[in-house]
Amino acid sequence: KYSAELQVTSATPPSFIVHAFNDQSVSVRNSLMFYQALLDKNVLSSLHLFPQGGHSIALRNNPGSTELWISLCEAWLKEMGFVAAIQ
Repeated sequence: KYSAELQVTSATPPSFIVHAFNDQSVSVRNSLMFYQALLDKNVLSSLHLFPQGGHSIALRNNPGSTELWISLCEAWLKEMGFVAAIQ
């Protein structure tokens, strides 16, 4: 009833999803199921899975490649037209 993938409709806004494989609180499967539900409803979305980051991916001090999520999100926001590119 409360699972994110069960709440997806064609009116769900575009989603940017970041998840760490080593998250001990929420299984990466939850993000995979949410993303699949978004695909099924043709909702524009982006899914990024990282090996490290636990349940605390943040704006700084992320391990290894997890640090890339910020630039990926920025590029996605621009691509979607949510923010203007800085000239």
